[in-house]
Amino acid sequence: MPENRKGMKMRNRVPFIICCVLLFGAVLYPGVAPAAWKATINAVRDDGSIDVTQAKVEIGIQTAASSTPYPGMAPTQTVNLFLYTADFGELLFNDFRADGGNKYVWLLNIHPRGNKPPPVTRTATMSWNPAEFGEGTYQLQEYVDGLGNDPVAVADMRTTTSIDVTGNADFLYTIVYTPQAAPVAPVAAFSGTPTSGDRDLTVQFTDQSTNNPTTWSWNFGDGGTSTAQNPSHTYTGAGVYTVTLTASNTAGSDDETKTDYITVTEPVVAPVAAFSGTPTSGNRDLTVQFTDQSTNNPTTWSWSFGDGGTSTAQNPSHTYTAAGVYTVTLTSSNTAGSDDETKTDYITVTEPVVAPVAAFSGAPTSGMKDLTVQFTDQSTNNPTAWSWSFGDGGTSTAQNPSHTYTAAGVYTVTLTVSNATGSDGETKIDYITVGEQQVYHSADYNPADYYISLSELLRVIQFYNVGSYHCDPTGEDGYAPGVKDGAYTCTPHSSDYFVEGQSAQDWMITFPELLRLIQFYNWDYLMGSTNSYHVDPAGEDGFAPGDPPAGWFGR
Repeated sequence: MPENRKGMKMRNRVPFIICCVLLFGAVLYPGVAPAAWKATINAVRDDGSIDVTQAKVEIGIQTAASSTPYPGMAPTQTVNLFLYTADFGELLFNDFRADGGNKYVWLLNIHPRGNKPPPVTRTATMSWNPAEFGEGTYQLQEYVDGLGNDPVAVADMRTTTSIDVTGNADFLYTIVYTPQAAPVAPVAAFSGTPTSGDRDLTVQFTDQSTNNPTTWSWNFGDGGTSTAQNPSHTYTGAGVYTVTLTASNTAGSDDETKTDYITVTEPVVAPVAAFSGTPTSGNRDLTVQFTDQSTNNPTTWSWSFGDGGTSTAQNPSHTYTAAGVYTVTLTSSNTAGSDDETKTDYITVTEPVVAPVAAFSGAPTSGMKDLTVQFTDQSTNNPTAWSWSFGDGGTSTAQNPSHTYTAAGVYTVTLTVSNATGSDGETKIDYITVGEQQVYHSADYNPADYYISLSELLRVIQFYNVGSYHCDPTGEDGYAPGVKDGAYTCTPHSSDYFVEGQSAQDWMITFPELLRLIQFYNWDYLMGSTNSYHVDPAGEDGFAPGDPPAGWFGR
């Protein structure tokens, strides 16, 4: 048997001009029902000596078995197709079957040599129209090393229209048709990188969906979207973002959502400390809620509340147990640095408002007429208003007033204090005692001490013995014995108070008047008094012997 160009032995040796044999074996791709179609394969030798109507074969797919010149059989059927030459009309190959697997396979034998020996090298052209093929892939393969070996692909029949075959022997080809698989809805899947970083983070997303999606819809979680298959997206704001991909084709769609997939943080910058507190004033045992308002993401906090209290919480509360004005400081820090804010006298804590309890004192509490007393408020619970009554008709609204008593007497003082919660009063009965200006007996001059000495008694006895006296500024007691015209302008002597049958104070010292003074002289000896007399308006001479009674400030 002659050899072809690859050294393949021919099974039948028949002289011909151009010979094309097509064998078909088909197994339908599982789950695929290809549409019917028919295409013509033409073979023409370069010298044009062939009848073109004979050098062709029709192949294709029909919905049922048929005896037409192209196969249209059930999926497992295998037949032979014959192509005759113009001058011999003989069958080149008979009973050849090919294993198509899950494909449709046609076997083609073309011989471009002349019709008689010796062999002549010729070129034949196989041609086809891609538009006649159905949906799927069409691959023209050549058995370069004979039927016992795998063929080599030489043309994609959907993108080419012909192939030239040059030689003086047979050439074997297969046409392998793979129907287009029925579409299946995609299963969405994706990845992104990086998935975390600082603000202005650009992430490259990659579609990993299966089953050939044809459209993509991305939602990046920050309002951004895309219809690209593998988009990139820049996150300009810090946050945690959920990403969704919806993949679709003609069979349907599917989506995958990755919750909190992208984490974007602010770049680390040293914080700027700031805070507020509420309330900032109130009564003792005041609880203040402090709120951190620092910027640039501090990670630690240090509080000083001004009363010795501290905290490391971000938003602490603190109770002030004592009245006062407090300065608060916050120091906030992160890995880039720290900052503090101090609010001076920020918190004001007061004692609770309770109705006052009135109390007061005064000094001095006794003295002579025109006595000035300083009163001092000693009330508790923070009164805000004061009302004083001094017992002599005088009043005041000052907190610590002073008051002058211009008249002798014993006075009761009252203080009423008030605040927003209530009022209270305190009354001190007979608290202030005011006497007349000091009054001494005329005989008591050396010194004036409410005590009548012997020398002072003898002076009055002198007036008695003379029978009269008069005013004399040069006298030791302001008087002189005897009568003198025009010398009666001073106040009469205290012993000159009574003349029986006559008016008092007649510039004469009578015996009864002398005895009165002798009584004063003797009293401290007889009665053990420290005073020999005291002022007594009820006394016959305005005085009385001995010490004054307790509380008596009549002198």
